Amino acid sequence: SPAPTSTPSPPDHPSPATPAPPSAPLPPSYPAYPPSPCFTCVFLALSPLTPTTPQTFSPAQCDSFSSQITSDITAAAGAQISDPFTISQCDSTLISVCGSFSPLDEAEASNLASFAAARVSYWMKMVVLGSPAAADAAVGGGGSGAELTCPAGLKGYVVSAGMGGDGSCLSASSAIAC
Repeated sequence: SPAPTSTPSPPDHPSPATPAPPSAPLPPSYPAYPPSPCFTCVFLALSPLTPTTPQTFSPAQCDSFSSQITSDITAAAGAQISDPFTISQCDSTLISVCGSFSPLDEAEASNLASFAAARVSYWMKMVVLGSPAAADAAVGGGGSGAELTCPAGLKGYVVSAGMGGDGSCLSASSAIAC
């Protein structure tokens, strides 16, 4: 009779683990979109409430006020301007000067926000007092918007200045009811 055969016993150590299937490759990385420029406008407005005398911006005021705004912004943010600030509208009750800043880092944005908050008050005074020179004299004399006296011709108007716009990186405004 045939001799009994013995079946080999399993080894004392486990067999090697089956390797895991390879993981899926990572998707390609795409470069981050560069930040967008900041488009913003400065506006000066005469809003009639109960005017006693019709007031409008003259072509000379449009030129003078827009030149002052452009000069102020260029001095404050020169290298960061991507599209120069130019007059975009001038009619009887509204002057608008628009342009774009290059993408700003946090410190630059903070500095421009401080500039905008301070400068809109000056631009409002410029309109009330009739010229950049008169506003310079008022600011040099330490005057603030609360101490500003409107000329008789602006009685019944709200004079406002603002900086911002849809999606703008800046927002500031100043106004006085005359």
